[in-house]
Amino acid sequence: MTQFMDMNKKKKKKKKTLNNISSSDDNVSELMSDSDVDEIGSEKNDEYNEQHNSDNDALMYEDSSSKNGDKQVQIIFTTKITDAGYKVDDSTYTVPTKFKRIDLSIMVKQLLNIVDSNVSFDFLINNKILRTSIKDFLENNNMFSEDVIEIEYIKSITKKKTNKIDDTTKWISNLIILDDKLYCSSFQGTLLYYDLNKFKKINENIVTSMTLFAYNICKNNKLNNYINNGSNSGSNSGNNSDSNSDKISYHESAIGLSNGTLKVFLYKENNNNGEIKKENELYLGSHNDMIKAIEFNKSGSLLISSGADEKINIYDNTYIIEQFFHMNSINKNISDNIGDSSSSNVKRSNNNKRKIQNIIMPKKCINTEVGIITNLKFFNDNNKFVCTGLGNNINIYDILDCNISSTFAYKKSIMCVDIINDNLFIVADEQSIIKLLDIRCMNNQNNISLNEKKYYFHDKIITSIKANKNETYFLSASHDGYINIYDIRLNKLPVYTIENEKKPKILDATWFYNKNYQHSIISADEYNLNVHNF
Repeated sequence: MTQFMDMNKKKKKKKKTLNNISSSDDNVSELMSDSDVDEIGSEKNDEYNEQHNSDNDALMYEDSSSKNGDKQVQIIFTTKITDAGYKVDDSTYTVPTKFKRIDLSIMVKQLLNIVDSNVSFDFLINNKILRTSIKDFLENNNMFSEDVIEIEYIKSITKKKTNKIDDTTKWISNLIILDDKLYCSSFQGTLLYYDLNKFKKINENIVTSMTLFAYNICKNNKLNNYINNGSNSGSNSGNNSDSNSDKISYHESAIGLSNGTLKVFLYKENNNNGEIKKENELYLGSHNDMIKAIEFNKSGSLLISSGADEKINIYDNTYIIEQFFHMNSINKNISDNIGDSSSSNVKRSNNNKRKIQNIIMPKKCINTEVGIITNLKFFNDNNKFVCTGLGNNINIYDILDCNISSTFAYKKSIMCVDIINDNLFIVADEQSIIKLLDIRCMNNQNNISLNEKKYYFHDKIITSIKANKNETYFLSASHDGYINIYDIRLNKLPVYTIENEKKPKILDATWFYNKNYQHSIISADEYNLNVHNF
C-alpha cells in the first residue's frame, strides 16, 4: 500500500512538471537555446531542414496527450556531467512518446531552473543519440514503451563566439597544440608560435626557403630530463609537458621538404617570458623525394616519416635526443672555455665532436606499394600505426616487426586520417567523403571492417580531420569554407557547422581544450587564424 502511495506522489509531481513546461509559449521561447532554434546541424542540408521544421512544430504541445489518445512513456534522466548544478533527481517522469530532443531539452532546463539561452542538451538512449521522436526511436531499436526508459542528457555544442588571433599572409600547412602553445608551419617554410593564454604571437622564424610539406613536434618530460641532465630516466608524459616543470623546457620540431630533406630542430622554451629559441639541428637521411608525413609515437621514442618515395623510415628518437645532448654539451664547453685555449679543453671538445653524426640514418625501412604516402598516425598503444596514401590500400603496421597487421582495400586516395581510439579511426578521401573504420579483425581475418557510418558534407577537398579526446566528436575542415563537427554516435548529420560568410578556404583546424569553454577549435584560413569557442 505504501509503495502505491509513493507512486501516486510521483505521478502528481510528474504531472505538475509537464504543466509547468507547457504553461506558456513565452516560457518555452525563453528556454530555447540557439541550437534549439537552429536545431543541430547544417542549414545547407535539406534533410536537416525538414527535421528542423518538424521539431519546431513539436514545441507547441499541450499537456493533453492522454485526452487525445497520444501514447506516453515513463523516463528517468541520468547524466555524467560532474557539475552538481546539472544534476536532475532520479524521479520517474511520464512524457508523450512524440517528444523529441528539443522538448526534452526544454524539460531538463526547467527542472534545473536554467534560463541561459546558450545552454542546450542532447539525449542518449542505450548510448545512441536521440534524433527522432521517442516513439520512432523505440520502434527503430525494438524497445518497449511499457518499460521505464533511462535517458542520458549531455550538453549540446553551442557556439559562443569566434575571435581572430592573427592575420596570416602565409598559407598554414599544420596546426599543433601542446599545453598552452600553438605551433604552426607554413608551406613557405616558416614556423610560427602563439601563446594561447594571451592569444599572442611569440615568435616566427624561417627554417627553409623550400616548400615545407610535413611538420610535427615532440615535447615531453623525458626530452627535458635528457637535455638538462644527460639522463634518460624520469617520468614521461607523452607529448604533454609538465606545466609545473623547470623554467626552461625543450621540444623537437621535425620538418619534411619537397626534395626529400628531413630535419629535426631542438628548441628551447623559456616558460617565464614565453621566448622560443632554436638551439641545434640535425639531418635525417634516406629519403630521396618529397616528404608528406612525419609522426612521433606517443612515448616520443620513435620518429617515422614517409612521402613520394613509397617507403616508411623509422628513426630512433632516443638516439636523436642523445645527439642533441652532445651538441648542447659542446656548445656549453665552448662557452665556458672562451679565453681558455689549453690543449686539454681543445682535446675534450674534439672528442665530443666525434660522437655526433652529421646525418642520422633510419634504424628500419619499410618499402611499400601504396603510392605517395600522405598520412602516418600512431594508435595509443604505441606499437601500431596507420598508413594511408594515394594508392588503393589502408594498412595498419606493427612497429615491432614492421609487418602489416591489418589492411583494407579502399580504392580511393586518402587525403586525411586521425585516430579516435584504440579501434576506430577516420579517413577523408579524394571525393571529400569521410568514413569511420574499425581495425578489429572480423572472423579472425586480418581485414579492417568498414563501419557503416559515412559523412557527405563537403564539396571541395578536405584539408583536416581531427578527433576530439572525448573519443566521441571529430571535426572536418575543407576548402569549401566549412568546419563540421560530428558525433560518431550519429550516422549522417554534423552536430554543428562553422561557416564564414566569405567562405575562405580552410587550410587546417584542430581542437583546443580551453579551460573556460567546453570545446574550442582553432582554424587557419587564407587570411586569418581564428579561435571558435563553444
